[in-house]
Formats: sequence, C-alpha cells, structure tokens
Amino acid sequence: MFRKLTIVILGILLFGLIGCDIKTPEVRGLVLDAETKKPIEGAWVTATLEVYSKTVGGEVHQSFFVGKTWTDKEGKFVISPKEITMPSFPLSLRNKSGSLNVAARAISSNGYISDGVALTKIKNKTEVQLYLTSPKDEDHYFSAVQGLFLYISTGRVGVSTPPVPENERKEVFNIAIGLSESYLRTYSKPKTSDERSKYASVLRILGDLYKRKGFYQNAIDIYIKLKKFDYDRGLDGRLKEYDMQIKELEELIQKRK
Repeated sequence: MFRKLTIVILGILLFGLIGCDIKTPEVRGLVLDAETKKPIEGAWVTATLEVYSKTVGGEVHQSFFVGKTWTDKEGKFVISPKEITMPSFPLSLRNKSGSLNVAARAISSNGYISDGVALTKIKNKTEVQLYLTSPKDEDHYFSAVQGLFLYISTGRVGVSTPPVPENERKEVFNIAIGLSESYLRTYSKPKTSDERSKYASVLRILGDLYKRKGFYQNAIDIYIKLKKFDYDRGLDGRLKEYDMQIKELEELIQKRK
C-alpha cells in the first residue's frame, strides 16, 4: 500500500514538472511622445509575463520578469526571447501563459511620461508601439513613484519574480529621481490630509534616492524640508529620524573631503 502511494505521488510530481519551461518571444517596439509624436530616446522598457498554474489547491497566478532595455535614438527597442523555468512550488499540473506586459517610462521636458500594453496574443516575434503620456491624476502619479521606488528597493516590477540584481537597478535612478521631482513640482501645494501625506512620502522617497545616488547635500535639503513640513503639520513622530539622517549625511560629506 505504501509503495503504491509513493509511486502515485512521484507520478504527480513528475507530471507537475512536465512542461515547466515557457519561452517568451522577441519583442520589438517603438516608443513615441503622445503629444509630439516624436520618438523618445533613452526610455526604459520592461516586460513581464503573467502565468496561471493549475494546482491541486486551485489556480495560482504568478508574474515573471522577462527583460528590460533602453530605446535608441529612433525610439526603438528589442527585448530578447527568454526561457522561464517555473518553480517547483507550488506544484503545477498545468501552466498557461496569460498576457505579456510591456511598459515604457521616461522623463521629458513636461515631466514623467509612461505607457504600457498587455499582449494576450503572443507570437514568435511581437511588435508594439507605445505612446508615452503623463499620469492622468495624482493617484496614478503617486502610484508610479511608489512602483519605481519598489523596483529600486526590491528589484521587482509589481509582483514579478525573481528580483533583478541590485547592481542592475541603479540604471533607473535618474528616471526615479526625475519622476519624484516632477511629482513634487506638479503637486507642490497639497491641501487635503491625503495630499499632504502623499507629498511627504514622495519627499522621503526622493531623500532616499538622493542618498543612494550619492547626492548627499540634495538629500540633506530634502530632510530639512521634511522636518519643517511635518513640524508645521503638528507631526513630530519622524523629526528625530530626520535629524539622524541629516547627521549621517553630513558625516558622509566630511568623509569625501
């Protein structure tokens, strides 16, 4: 009885591991400014693949990072094919590809612009055209700031896995800094409690980005601004934290001399 049960379990395991590799197509595209219709050089393009796995416990959704690149002078880009090996857990009885999500982000004279497309019909070679526009409202703008900072902090685009190595995330620092600065210019006069909370959050993100980039004096200016901003709102929970950050940054500046 035990031997039969072992054989059945091994059979399920082997069945679950069959067809675990999924190959994505080559993705070629063109990135344009939606307003001027001109190609955008230096836009950061990413691709993620949605996969739905049928398991004994039900359907499981996973997102896998496929690739990233930059547009050339003509606004063109290529993301090479990639073979994705499905993890052994959760044990999958069948894997089904969902959409291949391609997104582009850039900083223009008008601030942060982005666009994306979800490809449900995936061919061997796929071509896309993206028209980059500014976020339609503050919520979308704030979400973009958080999303890009999440990528820098964790290496993940949304819930994608596995994470991108830390040394490769540094390539988007300038876009992340430009995005945060653009948000703060666009929403420089927050009125509601929610707007002020978001404004402070983006200030903290920008301070962190400046520090990571080595722009220590810029980071100090941000934390001084944050300290005053919170103090004026009657919030003192982070004031000591800001003082500690300022002190640490001043010490880093001294070490450079």
